[in-house]
Amino acid sequence: MEFHSERLVFKKVIAADKEIYFQMVCDEAVMRFITARALTRHEAHVRFEKILEMNRQNLPTGVFSARLKHTSQIIGVGKITPYEKEQAEVGYMLLPAYWGQRYATEILSQMIHHGKQIIGLKGLVAIIDPMNIGSFKMLDRQKFAWYRQGEIGGLAAAYYQLPLTTNHIQLE
Repeated sequence: MEFHSERLVFKKVIAADKEIYFQMVCDEAVMRFITARALTRHEAHVRFEKILEMNRQNLPTGVFSARLKHTSQIIGVGKITPYEKEQAEVGYMLLPAYWGQRYATEILSQMIHHGKQIIGLKGLVAIIDPMNIGSFKMLDRQKFAWYRQGEIGGLAAAYYQLPLTTNHIQLE
């Protein structure tokens, strides 16, 4: 499965993407608002294997590499993964060299657009660190609404949701 935005091409993450994924999740700055710390190589390996297994299921959901159209260089990932009944969670990570260039917005926008194509998907959820003002502003611009506070793995979490209406790709 492949889809495009203005500057990026999205493809499901595959085994060959492992090192660039490790660069992101083992980077303290990237993971600051995700896990509050960089992952160890072992933790990264375990997470990456789960991503590959999920992506092998041939569903329209998954974790997608975000590649520059003109070079095919991976600059980040976007995810749209099953969450609760008729909902999916969206998220993204981006290499620091590409911060501040609106790539995160482009990735999130494309995950939302892709979610709108999935039959049976009625809403998207985004879970962020409440201190991540940049992600809050981006979710607000995309019309996500806060619906609860919580925690994940002992870290504070703010939950936002976006209802969906148009779906064209079968979920199961």
